[in-house]
Amino acid sequence: MKTSSNSMQIEDSCSLLLFAEEGRMFNMLVDHAERFPEASPYLMLTILPFCAITVHDGVIFARKYFGSSLPSDTEDINRLRNRTKSLSADGLSFKDYSDETAIVVAELSSLMKNHTGLLGPILNAIQPETSIVYYDGLPILTSYVHARYVEKKHGAGSPLLNEEENRQIGFDIGKAAAVNCVVAKLTGLIAESCKAEEFNAVSRDLHFPKLLAPLANKGVRNEACFFMLSELLTQINSVEALHRSGFFSDLLYLKFQSAALLTAVRSMKSFASTAMSSPAEFGCTEDSIKLLSSAIPRKTRKAIEKTADLRNAFVHYDFPTLVGEKGCKGEPPLAILEKGIQKTVGSSIEEYYAMLQDSAACLSRNIAEAIELPSPTNR
Repeated sequence: MKTSSNSMQIEDSCSLLLFAEEGRMFNMLVDHAERFPEASPYLMLTILPFCAITVHDGVIFARKYFGSSLPSDTEDINRLRNRTKSLSADGLSFKDYSDETAIVVAELSSLMKNHTGLLGPILNAIQPETSIVYYDGLPILTSYVHARYVEKKHGAGSPLLNEEENRQIGFDIGKAAAVNCVVAKLTGLIAESCKAEEFNAVSRDLHFPKLLAPLANKGVRNEACFFMLSELLTQINSVEALHRSGFFSDLLYLKFQSAALLTAVRSMKSFASTAMSSPAEFGCTEDSIKLLSSAIPRKTRKAIEKTADLRNAFVHYDFPTLVGEKGCKGEPPLAILEKGIQKTVGSSIEEYYAMLQDSAACLSRNIAEAIELPSPTNR
């Protein structure tokens, strides 16, 4: 584990380090935008969900320990954060999820296929309505999943955010992240550590109906199921990409991959239990549901499910609840983290890190094989 922090007078030094590392991440985003403006849109769209997760609980942490007067996150940021939970979000039924995804797909199609005149039908037929972004060959972002993250539930007009509304989300996240950036500086994260390398991602335009075909051939003709699997795949892969590119430190990798994998396990379990009650109603067969469930091996699922309390400590900046206030008092960050990991999964930091990497690789590979997204280059 690589970290950089000097202790401040906060008993939960692990959460303080996490908060500071996120400040370093935000500083890197600013540096990247200034030096690589053309590459920044893909980076910002990829990291946006994790920024929303960060500032939601980060504001609470800042108020508690630094007397910050930052307001709570906006409705748009809170909705974005909640939707990163996919089918594991509290109170979200598969029908609700299906309705949301159907709206997104229809709206994207309407937005892209708007040619008129004599050649309008032909142009609309060849016009792709979606796109996928890749990093090192991994699909890390799709326009349809991102559109659901920021889709508005109520109000007149398009449910998709316009350019101005998307900019406002970035502005609001930036305001909330100001305290992270200050703490990063106070804890000794020097300017050189915030220098970013160019985020080399590529995009490919595609026809959404064609993306559904491989899964349909396996007996799953439910559009929302494909949507969910794409979401889980890109979320796991984006954590990997952001770690490889240096925007996520090892500590942030532990936080966000713990969250992404738990979301995947819970979402797949929710889908399987719901769909198995009436496979035909959900456009599936019993065999196809079992096939999708096998994307997460039982041993891997059990290991990930054990991380729930650790995931909560990461996301809510609350290691005292996990290991006790006495277990945190006077302890350095990694000692607290070691205690938390030992208590939840019975391993060392290094072993837990390796387990996350192995699990992420397994789920990414199995989900990718199930939905067969195109590669960045094949035509």
